[in-house]
Amino acid sequence: MRLRGSDDEVRKNVEKLLGAGSDVHVCDVERDDQIARLHDELAERGEKFHGLVHSLAFADYSDGPRPFHETSKRAFLQAVEVSCFSLTAVSNAMKDLLDSDASVVDDLDFDPPQMASESYGYMAPIKAALDSSLAFLAKSFSRFSRIRFNAVAPGLLKTSASAGIPRYVDALPVCRAGDSAEAGGADGGGCQRGGVSIEPAFRAASTPGGSWSMRACRSTTSTAS
Repeated sequence: MRLRGSDDEVRKNVEKLLGAGSDVHVCDVERDDQIARLHDELAERGEKFHGLVHSLAFADYSDGPRPFHETSKRAFLQAVEVSCFSLTAVSNAMKDLLDSDASVVDDLDFDPPQMASESYGYMAPIKAALDSSLAFLAKSFSRFSRIRFNAVAPGLLKTSASAGIPRYVDALPVCRAGDSAEAGGADGGGCQRGGVSIEPAFRAASTPGGSWSMRACRSTTSTAS
C-alpha cells in the first residue's frame, strides 16, 4: 500500500501499526532522491540487512472503472513506476546494505500470469511485469551475491487495499476447506470462478552459479536450468 500525505502524517500512520517509538523511514519511490536518502539513513546504522520486503502498489482509479483498452498512458506509467519498477530501484539502491545471503520478498495479490481479472484493471499486467522482474533481478544479483528473490501470491484476497479497487471484491472466489473438487479440492488449496482456476503460489528465483525457479501450489513442481 502506498500511503499519501506529508512525511509526518505517513510516519504517524505507520507508527500506529508498529507501535510508538518504532524506527520508521518514509520514502516516496517515485523520487530517486528519496530512495537515495533512505539508503543513507539505513547506512548510518552500520548494519547489514538480511531481508527486504516489497509490499506496495498504487493505481489511480479516480476516474472510475474503465475497460482495459481505455487505460490512460499517464495512469499506467505511474502505476508501473510505483508498483513494479520500485522493486528494481530499491533493490539496486540497497544492494550494498544487504547481506550476501539476504532474501528479498515481493507480495503479489494473485498469480498474475495465470489469470486475467477484469475488475483489477490495468494493475494486472503491471503485477505480471513485477512477477517477471524477480527472475531477472535474481540473475543480475548473482554477479555479486547469493541474494534470493521470492514472490508470494496467495490468490485474490479481500483486504483494506483491495477494497479500494472497483468491483474487485465481486471477483473473489468463495473457497473453504472441504469444498468440492470443482471448487478447488477438499484441501481448499485452489478455487475456480468463471472457469478460471485460482491457486495460491510461491515462487523463488536464486542464482548461485546458475538459476532455478520453483512453484509450490497444492502439489510442488520445480524446474531448473
